Amino acid sequence: MEQKESGYAQSEKEVLAETSLKKIDAKYKYYGEENYHIFFGTTEDKQKQVVFYPLDDEEDHDIKTLDQSDILTEEDIKQEWKKDCQSCTLMKVRPAMDEETPLWELTYKDEDERLMLTYFSIEDGSDYETYRFNQMFK
Repeated sequence: MEQKESGYAQSEKEVLAETSLKKIDAKYKYYGEENYHIFFGTTEDKQKQVVFYPLDDEEDHDIKTLDQSDILTEEDIKQEWKKDCQSCTLMKVRPAMDEETPLWELTYKDEDERLMLTYFSIEDGSDYETYRFNQMFK
């Protein structure tokens, strides 16, 4: 658990200092081509926001902040996904970021029991990318 939580303290401190967030409600790690800590939180005037905090030391990457009222909620994206994949089994939903595009990452098994990772725009729910993993051995 300690390893899973490592690194959050410094990121949280910087996010609270450099953004309008005053309270963090949920936190996630995303590891892709670029790595992020993602925070859902509340501002002083009770606005809900999501902050994508880059972990890589590249200077051209900025902290990205979105108002939660401008994004699809986790429940919204689950409902949209379920319409197209009724026989699938959802495993988890997490925020993600790819090429500075905020996303929802859905991990699930499809009707053929393949493990799937599908990414949708966090802003409008449009398809972004899908990975299918076939089981090699039984």
